[in-house]
Amino acid sequence: MASPLMRVKDRTVGQLAALVHKVERTGATVDEVLAGSKFMKVVDTDDVSIPYFTRLVGEASVVAAFGAVMSENDASNLCEAGLKCAVDHFGYHGSPFWTSRASFTLKSHAPMLGSCYKEFQPVQSWDFDDKPTADSLLFCPPRLVPDSLSKSVDKQMDLLAKLREKYGLPAHFFNSFGEPSTLSGILLTNYNQTGERVPLNGLWARTNARLRDGGDRLALGGFVRVGLGCVHWGWLVASGVVGCLALGVVDLG
Repeated sequence: MASPLMRVKDRTVGQLAALVHKVERTGATVDEVLAGSKFMKVVDTDDVSIPYFTRLVGEASVVAAFGAVMSENDASNLCEAGLKCAVDHFGYHGSPFWTSRASFTLKSHAPMLGSCYKEFQPVQSWDFDDKPTADSLLFCPPRLVPDSLSKSVDKQMDLLAKLREKYGLPAHFFNSFGEPSTLSGILLTNYNQTGERVPLNGLWARTNARLRDGGDRLALGGFVRVGLGCVHWGWLVASGVVGCLALGVVDLG
């Protein structure tokens, strides 16, 4: 029986891009897998040898990754729009694109990834839905949305909606403030790579997570020498030190 590896020509661009994405996360190359010298492996949810968050660097890498779930043309357009948004609106010239793998949580995994205030021990007793990450592609410039400080929740959401429309980004982008698991992973990975303590200047970013017993929402920030902080704020409070990040998520399923 012919090997399925011989039927590469029958695969779509999106399927091949998905293969590239999966193979790169195993530490092998596509050629090595196709030649049979290395094999793709199933990654355990807590396998720390495989990073939970990876920055996609270079337009080709971004297009290949997003090509796993959309046409190559759509992936190219998304890459172009995202880069333009990051530079023109945020003044950010690094890559705003990332991948996340499943099962990363704020309580269990963030303290192992990078510098967190008191290793997030105070957070362990807080009762909130610490939603784990999924295998996803992410867009998130590591900067607060301009002019998002001192704004109510509704006004911050309006800023995100206008930002999405201005740059023609997908309709499901920026429709929430993001889960603390995903945001903490991006902030800590960015810090490990660049030394930047985002949000800059000790400021904070809202998240979606809500304390079950009081209704306050979690925020991440205060990222000074003692590490990334996690606090809870009144949801409706418009604070001069609490802004928001612009997070877009594409689920890889």
